Amino acid sequence: MQPGTEGRWSLLSEAIRGSASPTEQQMAHALQLIERYGVVTREMVASEGLEGGFSRIYPVFKAMEESGRIRRGYFVAGLGAAQFAAPGADDRIRQQSSADEAD
Repeated sequence: MQPGTEGRWSLLSEAIRGSASPTEQQMAHALQLIERYGVVTREMVASEGLEGGFSRIYPVFKAMEESGRIRRGYFVAGLGAAQFAAPGADDRIRQQSSADEAD
């Protein structure tokens, strides 16, 4: 959480929450996952219990990757091949891996 974002929170009325289109909702979910985890895999999306699962949100990640907002690659060994990462997350993983190997 960034400084200054803490404070009071309240539930939005149903009228406000329901006003976003399905595409806007999927984009919001995709951004939330990328910001929360840094690297998103099929397994992570499944653990979130999102309606439609990974196959529903995959086109959003693909469009974000094509526009240069996120990266697609194989960042975490042992997890599914379809992985998407926030800019710089892959570099932080490499740095941590190098530090672990040096110990």
